[in-house]
Amino acid sequence: MTIRVNNIRISLDDSLDRVLDMACKMAQVSKKDIWDYKILKESIDARRKNKIDLVYQVEFKCNNESRVVARANSKDVLLDSTNIDENFNFGNEKLSKRPIIVGTGPAGLFAGLVLAKTVTDQLFWKEVQVLKKN
Repeated sequence: MTIRVNNIRISLDDSLDRVLDMACKMAQVSKKDIWDYKILKESIDARRKNKIDLVYQVEFKCNNESRVVARANSKDVLLDSTNIDENFNFGNEKLSKRPIIVGTGPAGLFAGLVLAKTVTDQLFWKEVQVLKKN
């Protein structure tokens, strides 16, 4: 199991090392007790123009994780037992028709990114059309 810490806010001027420091502070654990960590999510909070923050979600491993979460007593410090598989399984058959991505929101942009990373056929990109909503 791992500990997940949500809503870690740092300033745009802060270094990335500050993320782990803030996660340790929120979880009330020493940095030397953490033996593995990774950043799960990074976002920008620009709701206030005079104070733009970077917001992170971090996952880390340490000893006595359930005790650490209980001691932190925060809704942003959770014990996480989910195992996320970050590997995508792509098909190996040629598509009979061109794929369509509808929308340019977060999901549409991510779908376009994944498609761009997987398609190596230059002919495919000559046939791409962008559809706009009137």
